Amino acid sequence: MKDILISKYLLIIFLLISCLLLLFIQLRSSPQSSATKAGSRHLIVISVDALHASDLEAIKKLPNFKMLMDNGAYAQEVVGVYPSLTYPSHTSVLTGTNPDKHGIYNNELFQPGVKEPEWYWYAKDIQQLTLCDLAKQEKMKVGAIFWPVLAGAKIDYNCPEIWPVKGQNQILLSLTSGTPLFTLNMYRKFSKMLDGQNQPNLDNFSTAAASWLIREKRPNLVLLHLTDTDSQRHRYGFKSDEVTESMARQDLRIGQLIEAAREAGIYDNTTFVVLGDHGFLDVDYKINLNIALRQAGLITVDSEGKVIDWKAYANGADGSAQIVIKDKEDLDSKQAVATILQQLKEDPLSGLEQIYNREGAAQKGVAGYFDYMVEAKEGYYFVNNWWGQEVTEIIEQKIDGQDKKAGYAATHGYDPLKTGYRTLFLACGAGVKPGVILPTINLIDEGPTLANFLGLSLSGADGRLLNEILADN
Repeated sequence: MKDILISKYLLIIFLLISCLLLLFIQLRSSPQSSATKAGSRHLIVISVDALHASDLEAIKKLPNFKMLMDNGAYAQEVVGVYPSLTYPSHTSVLTGTNPDKHGIYNNELFQPGVKEPEWYWYAKDIQQLTLCDLAKQEKMKVGAIFWPVLAGAKIDYNCPEIWPVKGQNQILLSLTSGTPLFTLNMYRKFSKMLDGQNQPNLDNFSTAAASWLIREKRPNLVLLHLTDTDSQRHRYGFKSDEVTESMARQDLRIGQLIEAAREAGIYDNTTFVVLGDHGFLDVDYKINLNIALRQAGLITVDSEGKVIDWKAYANGADGSAQIVIKDKEDLDSKQAVATILQQLKEDPLSGLEQIYNREGAAQKGVAGYFDYMVEAKEGYYFVNNWWGQEVTEIIEQKIDGQDKKAGYAATHGYDPLKTGYRTLFLACGAGVKPGVILPTINLIDEGPTLANFLGLSLSGADGRLLNEILADN
């Protein structure tokens, strides 16, 4: 055992040294980048995951949020994309397109029978030009800290959001999926802040890394993803003391980034954007669609309960789910799935609210590899469990009433048109017309508008440019 551990550590050290040597060779052999097209322009985008439209009055009382709103422009409500999950939403922000164009249909990959699937971590899966791509084409410096779906992205400073699900080493995975020297430096400087993926430590780390990046490297574009509030809402519910406390922490983090821009001497030429990605709803029940499919003989398991074959399989997206039929010519399986879904919809206790076939999903901007997309009622959400007997089951409350056993207290992934299910968008600084308040925009409008702040144009976007908030209009 000792020899195995020594060999493992030697391998890790060897790979780290190899990454650093490759980076050194690349830097020595590559020509220096030319001056940027808009070298004086800087854009800092802060994604506060799960920031909700109903948080507006509360954040107006927090000093840094208040400063941005008093001196900038904001949208009171932002209608998201379907499914309203973190990874499709953040990709829509960077592309200005719906999931049917950019190809990120879910957080998790479709991996039948895998209890802990991989996520859409890699930029290579995005099928549209992103804001990062566009900025790099114009020789701009780009940095990202834990921004979804940017692992492996060809940008200058990348500490990607990716974590091991197959026993990999976290630091090694981050180094090989991001910018090695930069990522290693951030872990060296700030890793003492971390407690695994736990909050608020994770956001404290990422904010420290982003602040250092702004002060020391002054990129034209900085993308930062903060998940503290999302974590508290999932665990404790949509409205809770823990969520309120997280908002206060987010305000302090925004202040750190603003101060970093001042210290870097770029404050006057910087646009600050704070945005959310999706709404949130409390839940009390979870729906195990794959149990219904297993019970109908469409999923086959062995004596240990492992999936050994499937004819139809559901990939949960929390408030919605996507069902794939393996053989498109298998008419019996198609009919069986249609019957199961219709029976669940007709059962008022099942929690299934709406069924979309491929054409119906396309009208929602989410046509993909799946044959059906289904929507849960408020108070319900989907999981991928194929084991167990209950298709719809209650999420048991703990005694203290703050946490929930074997499930979320609140979640997202629903149709963005659900009532009271909106997020926010704030912009302040260079290029922003102060005092403008928009009642409603769409999440896909943010991409073209962010590009404009850098003097760029994001072609192929589905969203519109928010001319109303631009200073020169």
